[in-house]
Amino acid sequence: MTTELRTTIAPSDLIAVEIECAKCHQRVSRPADQWIQDILNCPNCGANWLAHRAEVERIRDAVAQIWVLSHLEANLPFSVRFEVKRDTGGAA
Repeated sequence: MTTELRTTIAPSDLIAVEIECAKCHQRVSRPADQWIQDILNCPNCGANWLAHRAEVERIRDAVAQIWVLSHLEANLPFSVRFEVKRDTGGAA
């Protein structure tokens, strides 16, 4: 017998996106449906992320697409789920 443990989320499970500064580790969380403006600086230490504006825009656009999908899913003849990588906690 084989046992498999998987974690999946539906598009409607996405409620916010968190970005963590690599310099100071401050976290910024934005509601998925209210990405008001692009985050181009760390609100804590002021680290400038302007050089990564294109990536920030891609994150914003991906979140917007998932949010739209969550509202379309009610009319689809199938369910959509994303599988999430599990941390096994063990060394490889």
